[in-house]
Amino acid sequence: MKKIILLTALMLIASTALFAEDNNSSGTGEEKAKPKYFTKTLIPASSKLTFSGYGAPTVGVSQINGNWVTTTGMRGGLIINGANQGVVIGMACEGVAYPNSSRSFTDETYPDEQKNVSIGWGGVLFEYHFMPRSLVHFSIGTTLGAGGIAFYNPHDDTDDDTYNTDSFFVAEPELAAYINITKFARLGAAASYRYSYGINTDGFSDADFRNFGGKILFEFGWF
Repeated sequence: MKKIILLTALMLIASTALFAEDNNSSGTGEEKAKPKYFTKTLIPASSKLTFSGYGAPTVGVSQINGNWVTTTGMRGGLIINGANQGVVIGMACEGVAYPNSSRSFTDETYPDEQKNVSIGWGGVLFEYHFMPRSLVHFSIGTTLGAGGIAFYNPHDDTDDDTYNTDSFFVAEPELAAYINITKFARLGAAASYRYSYGINTDGFSDADFRNFGGKILFEFGWF
């Protein structure tokens, strides 16, 4: 009987000592042991970044070979917003909506199969927004990609109605200002410079295409 009592007492003493050691190692809650290993990430776990997206039709004006043109386009992308800045990675495309006549751009005479011309460009869009959560804010960005010129006959109903097509490299940096209308919509105005390389077809050259332009952006998304 004495042996049983002695054994029980020793077990109680041992368990009490172990509990006290564990309690001291865990601390009072104010002092917590730091993990020995941790994983480094590009975006910290405590980051306040938010992810969303947007899409936008655009309407603009510019000059090609000294002639005023009206352009229309589309753009959209992934929005990565921080506390005071935002980054957009997406796609943008734009084309000449008016005029379409080949002679509107040059003084040359074109045959019927080259009576009209289609001009468009687009590529990867990068934007950096300053203070995007402010009522009014600004951004810088650029579009890097390619463009094309194709002559066609508007009265040709065949599938193969384009002639003398040409492709080229394009880069279009821009500066824009925005006003946030709602959480889901904002209105912007942008000024840009269109740079090209590789145009050499039927009266068109890079010097004709390179010029300044302006556009209005109607953006819809989650801002």
